[in-house]
Amino acid sequence: MDLSKKLAYYKQQAGISEEPVKLSPSLTALKERFNAEILFEDAPVLKIKKEHAFPEYNNLQVILKLLTKNEFSKPIDRSRCVFFDLETTGLAGGAGTFAFLIGFAWWDKDRVVTKQYFLPDYGREYFLFSKLQEWISSFDYIISFNGKSYDMPLLSNRFILNRIQPLFKQSAHIDLLHLCRRIWKNTLDSCDLGSIETHLLGIERSDDIPGAFIPQAYFDFINTGVIHDVVRMIEHNLQDIISLALIFDKLAHLEQEPHKLKLETNDFARLAKLAFESSNFSYYSFLENEQSIKYSAEYYYWKSMALKKEKRWEDANLLWEKLFSNGDFCLIAMEESAKYYEHVKKDYTKAMDVVDAAQKRFDLQDELGYQVFDPQWQERFLKRKQRLTERKLMA
Repeated sequence: MDLSKKLAYYKQQAGISEEPVKLSPSLTALKERFNAEILFEDAPVLKIKKEHAFPEYNNLQVILKLLTKNEFSKPIDRSRCVFFDLETTGLAGGAGTFAFLIGFAWWDKDRVVTKQYFLPDYGREYFLFSKLQEWISSFDYIISFNGKSYDMPLLSNRFILNRIQPLFKQSAHIDLLHLCRRIWKNTLDSCDLGSIETHLLGIERSDDIPGAFIPQAYFDFINTGVIHDVVRMIEHNLQDIISLALIFDKLAHLEQEPHKLKLETNDFARLAKLAFESSNFSYYSFLENEQSIKYSAEYYYWKSMALKKEKRWEDANLLWEKLFSNGDFCLIAMEESAKYYEHVKKDYTKAMDVVDAAQKRFDLQDELGYQVFDPQWQERFLKRKQRLTERKLMA
């Protein structure tokens, strides 16, 4: 925005009569293209509001206790959540990075309502932020994808640079990227939003503008007024915020009906690890109600550690013994089993049998002439054998 337009805008806000600024042809075309509303006549901002029906998405209460490791232990009212995503002039952050497209979405019963604000030039943030401040802060939860690392700090900085305190930071912030990584980081090639929405929602975008091209496309719009790529940016941002709302709803199934999702063997192992870390021990029985799932050694390892935490030693040891034949978990399972016999059962002979079985693996490794296991494992079992020998002599 040039200085004369900015001065005219501030004069209008102060009640000083000025000729209204005419909309540029490009902004008029965008307004008509999206059936949008123009806010702030002398420093126009484009507001696009739409509603999208999703009757099959009906989780009014979303449970994320497992995925958030008990950070959100109570059910989350979906209607109290606002989803947001920014399109900016760069990824570096800092005071020079400008958010020119801000998209919001929220659930209203079985509909996703979206609002997008497009700033067609610089210097138009203050009155938009003043308008948004109370509205954003009215939600209990703010939900983003990689927003904790990028979007939220950037938006907060832009508020502060405009001398507006970002009160919305007091709301709970849930970053869906972190939750998705906890399940799919070993299954998907990438946990970016495009990969997650394809995997969970079956969405394949066409004619989507790559995120890396968006900053330059905005600069080109300012210089030329050509709206083709701006239309693609707005549609890109719209799909982002709709996908956030749908992914959030889908994640509710992980705790309530995990078999409704496209979960693979590695995914169930990740769920087992989360159940251990959040002390949600009943979840293992819940998962195993589905008989068609093939569970991995990693799954059984985390289940065994949960049983150990509950002091269900014999059940845990049955799983450890089952893992003796697994190349990835054999040594850690043998160590846990040896601990069980030594410290819980006080059966030093059986503990020594387990240690000797581990030693045979090291001997075989030496015979074959290549190293399979970390040398630290051999040292740990050697120390345990020495201690068990002493205890047997004292017994």
